[in-house]
Amino acid sequence: MSELAFVGMGRMGSAIATRLATLGHRIKAWDTRHDLASTRDVINLSLAKSAAHAAMGAAGVFLCLPDAQTIETVIFGPDGIGANLAPQTLIVDHSTIHPQTAKEIAERVLDQFGAIYIDAPVSGGPHQARTGRLVIWAAGSKSGFDRAAVWMNDYGSRVVHTGPSGTAQMVKACNQLVVCSTIVAWMEVVALANTLQLEPQNVIEQLSGASSDSMLRSFFLDRLFKNKENETLRNFRKDIDIVLELSRNASISEHISEISRILTINTELGE
Repeated sequence: MSELAFVGMGRMGSAIATRLATLGHRIKAWDTRHDLASTRDVINLSLAKSAAHAAMGAAGVFLCLPDAQTIETVIFGPDGIGANLAPQTLIVDHSTIHPQTAKEIAERVLDQFGAIYIDAPVSGGPHQARTGRLVIWAAGSKSGFDRAAVWMNDYGSRVVHTGPSGTAQMVKACNQLVVCSTIVAWMEVVALANTLQLEPQNVIEQLSGASSDSMLRSFFLDRLFKNKENETLRNFRKDIDIVLELSRNASISEHISEISRILTINTELGE
């Protein structure tokens, strides 16, 4: 089994790290924002003092972070993982960011540290991570992917090499266009039910199994409907803004702008 570092222990990050530790990998974990008390009793998982400390001696460093600025700090910052990256160390980044940003990070990581950066956004939630059923798109060198896939197969049921750095983020953007469009459609269902003086939650339950139904309804809607998942909405808004940026010259940009507007309104209403 491997010595691994994990930086970014939110709901998804902690689920992936716990899965790896449960399967016997030795994990050093670190996070600036989240309380890691729930992971203290996980066998094979220890808490690092910093990102640099987590990366010391690691064969692979996993990231699961909210945005590009945080990734920049964690990799290249004063106490970042770059301080302890040996040449050819793998960085597997499960964050969702702009494809061009991923490409630039891969180039800088190779130039400054001689390390290999794999951008690897995922589809699925913490439950899928804990049960080894994530879908993972991974981009970067084929040799780097092949090495990283040994670990990613432990928590992913489908791990796909999409091509050069940044292409995994492009595929994730296509996925998020469908996801965000579907979530907005369900939000509109709630609005229509209210207009018709129907109980929205009853209507949503009554549509279960219909041709309009999908995994997204059961996976997200209950939490979104109760306004308990504003972080999820904020992530959707961030993701659709990436899609919007990528589609400036496409005929779908007006449609994406409307999705972004609705997600923004619903996020602000819940805060």
